[in-house]
Amino acid sequence: MFVGSAGGLLSELCKSGVEKPGFIISGVPLGNLGGPKALALIDTIQQTLGAGGMYIQFQHSLLDRRKIRTRFPNLRTVPVFLNFPPAVVYYAQR
Repeated sequence: MFVGSAGGLLSELCKSGVEKPGFIISGVPLGNLGGPKALALIDTIQQTLGAGGMYIQFQHSLLDRRKIRTRFPNLRTVPVFLNFPPAVVYYAQR
């Protein structure tokens, strides 16, 4: 069992030598982390994903789109209007 941050969990996963995941799904509110911490988490996600892997991020804001796009140029943003409040899902691929 692991107790710690999302970034710590991903770092431990990399160190363990298991196969890199094809998908990472996150609901961590990046805007609450602050710029440097959000970028550090996005960097760790990018390094942890396997080749061609996909990072899926659920957010309630578009403010972090630029941060994600700097690490994942292949980014698609999909609004979820049926969610209350409306949300956004980012699909970012390596």
